[in-house]
Amino acid sequence: MQTAKYIDLYKQLNYRQVGDLDIALYEAGPLNAPLALLVHGFPDTPRTWRHLAPMLLAAGYRVAMPYIRGAAPTRAHDGGRAGPDVLGADANGLHDVLGGDTRAVIIGHDWGAAAAHAAVIAAPERWSRCVSLSWPPFPVDIDTASYAQMKRSWYVFLLQLPIAESVLTADDFALVDQLWRDWSPSFEGRTDAAFAKATLRDPAARATMIAHYRALYAQVAVDAQPRGFPATPLLYLHGRQDGCINVGFAESLAQHLPDALVAIIEDAGHFPQLEQAEAVADVTLKFTALQLSQRTSSQKIRSSA
Repeated sequence: MQTAKYIDLYKQLNYRQVGDLDIALYEAGPLNAPLALLVHGFPDTPRTWRHLAPMLLAAGYRVAMPYIRGAAPTRAHDGGRAGPDVLGADANGLHDVLGGDTRAVIIGHDWGAAAAHAAVIAAPERWSRCVSLSWPPFPVDIDTASYAQMKRSWYVFLLQLPIAESVLTADDFALVDQLWRDWSPSFEGRTDAAFAKATLRDPAARATMIAHYRALYAQVAVDAQPRGFPATPLLYLHGRQDGCINVGFAESLAQHLPDALVAIIEDAGHFPQLEQAEAVADVTLKFTALQLSQRTSSQKIRSSA
């Protein structure tokens, strides 16, 4: 797989203003090409897309990889807003600011997947395809769905507590290193964890990241919260050895979304885009290539803001 080009993708950091956010992001590709918005999760950065992004560029997409709300250097002027629906609104706003059209695709991992689901539920007219990884699109509380999952989700409950920030920052963010080891035991993620730690050293960003987890239960993330399942064509990917979210949720997804495509990535944990980059790129490119062949003309979306 050709991945050397990813180094060039991260040389130039740009900023785009979306509502109360100054979003830091990496961009590449022709301005008239269909937009592929790649949204990372926690604890991670846009570098998680270093294998997939060059492949999307080669396929004819324009790629944008933002640091999400809660990950510096993205800056929020209103630090009180957080949660999946807020992240989804950020993605939809970025679609507009970047001049996206109906050919756009959104690809998200972990919290980025939650953002992608929220974005396509709230504004399906903006997105032709949705690809999500490692966070199933269930409108239910996965963390308490079973005792086995509650053990995996211990960190979610920890981040609800007043001691969350002190635990997160202790021993140079050792929790971040531990999560990478627990979630993808066979992957050497120390470099990626180090980049993720850098996004959390800013106190305001760190507080927002913790607020995302609290918003899962507080239900105060956004004024109008969309509900239900994405109607946009969906490809969902999940690592067989995911130590964060049990693969059983992905295997049962067909019961809730019979039209969704589900791929279980073998020999991968929570970060399949890094652990099995070729397999993820193959299925993703086939899914998005179908979109390119079916939608050859662009149509601008009028912003509802």
